[in-house]
Amino acid sequence: MFPKVALTIVCVPSTANPNDVQIVGPDKTVRELAKLLGKNDFQYLELSPRAAVTVPMEFREGAGIPLNSYFFAFIYPSTDPEVLEKVQTLTNKARQSWAFVLLIGGYAYYDESGKLISVNAIAFAETPQSLLLVGPYPCSSSAAVNLRT
Repeated sequence: MFPKVALTIVCVPSTANPNDVQIVGPDKTVRELAKLLGKNDFQYLELSPRAAVTVPMEFREGAGIPLNSYFFAFIYPSTDPEVLEKVQTLTNKARQSWAFVLLIGGYAYYDESGKLISVNAIAFAETPQSLLLVGPYPCSSSAAVNLRT
């Protein structure tokens, strides 16, 4: 996990999908993307619905989760083949860690008022921060019945 990626995203209310976001900063990232893609009009990324952060405080720092985060949303990787192809050509993705958000996805963290605090990128590279995801777990038939009713 790459914490505190240089990526600022904002919701785009003019699209049909309320979870669409657009990359708007920081300026250096926007310039690098514009140069890489040959255009200033970046595609939208999509967020999952926001959910409460439930990771206990004592584990947040090790997972790269801001201590003051209240909500999070998963940032889905880009679905634009041109973006994916060009971002893969970057030779130093560790220095341009925002590229991992476009290729693999990441997490956006928000404070209690809904203000974006931080974006973390999922990475295949080893990093000091890690977030271990486990599951899915099998569901018993009696639990499945209860979930359906």
